[in-house]
Amino acid sequence: MLPPFLIRLSKSEKEVLFYMTITSKEVAEMLGKRHDNLLRAIRKYITQLGDEAPKYFSEDPDKGGRLYHITKAGCDLMAGRIIGAQSEAFKTKYVPVFGEEAPVEVVEEKQEEPQEKAYTVEEVAQILGCSERNVYRNIQSGKLEAVEREVMIPTLKKFVTEEALEKYKAGRAS
Repeated sequence: MLPPFLIRLSKSEKEVLFYMTITSKEVAEMLGKRHDNLLRAIRKYITQLGDEAPKYFSEDPDKGGRLYHITKAGCDLMAGRIIGAQSEAFKTKYVPVFGEEAPVEVVEEKQEEPQEKAYTVEEVAQILGCSERNVYRNIQSGKLEAVEREVMIPTLKKFVTEEALEKYKAGRAS
């Protein structure tokens, strides 16, 4: 059986599956964003998602990259990237469009182990009173240790642990 958000059409023994979608213009309006800015974000998502992208976004062939069709999964992905109340406001706008039958993924929150305090490159630059570029150079040269953490699907950022920062400060003071 197909998930409720898929529609099956039969055409002379061929089965065609379509995801129920809304347009990028509708999403831009829901988010209160300019459409061209949303298109730029969608293109980044498509690049990052690779082969999985058609499950989230599809380009309108008649519009040549100026309009995308977005599935509920694509809306969920974008809502997950928005922080705070704006995310909930967006969800309340797009969920009714897909109907109540559209599956809502329930993700149980995992109890994560407490992580050591870590600073973003921007924060380290402020603490040390230098440029972000200088911090990146110190990380690349091995003078400053950094770890990569996945912040939001699929974004990786560099973080400097508190221990590594103190060690670097001590070595710099000597």
